[in-house]
Amino acid sequence: MASVISICNSALIKLGANTITALTETSKEARLCNAQYEVVRDRLLQSHPWNFAIKRIALNKLSEAPAFGWEAQYQLPTDYLRVLTVYPELDFEVEGDRVLSNSGDVSIRYMYSATDPSKYPPRFSESLAYELAKELCYALIQSNTQQAQLFQIAEDYLRKTRSYDAQEGTPQQFFSSSWTDSRDAYGAV
Repeated sequence: MASVISICNSALIKLGANTITALTETSKEARLCNAQYEVVRDRLLQSHPWNFAIKRIALNKLSEAPAFGWEAQYQLPTDYLRVLTVYPELDFEVEGDRVLSNSGDVSIRYMYSATDPSKYPPRFSESLAYELAKELCYALIQSNTQQAQLFQIAEDYLRKTRSYDAQEGTPQQFFSSSWTDSRDAYGAV
């Protein structure tokens, strides 16, 4: 099972740096991991609809309507990172920590800030370690060459991890419409 320390140490090992036992250590490695871990984790979580980091919730309607443009606003959850789908399917807008809509009830599928690394799939943990290593690379080893190599390895690994994650579940079906059919008839692809 992954932990914050094991993910940080995996990143440090990729750099050939010293490992740590706690984020509160006074070492440069621990200070950098402590400063960057959560930022890198949330950025990676936002970058793809990871199956393990999706939640569904009915939003609470706020009593105060938006100043203009929409009839209602709804409070987003505190662990919200990105809205994936709004139900019922309707026009909406995200402003700050709220969803604006003209609907009476709004539910969402959303990406949340999954903070428990013991719940991460192994490939995600390793992708997070690579992303963290990219952030720490220059600060710890000052090598543009090694940084460029690490960037390429990390991108390749992340691409494969996203592909594996996307293969879970039923593939999304796309339906044609008169608009797409007419485009295809005239050779526009």
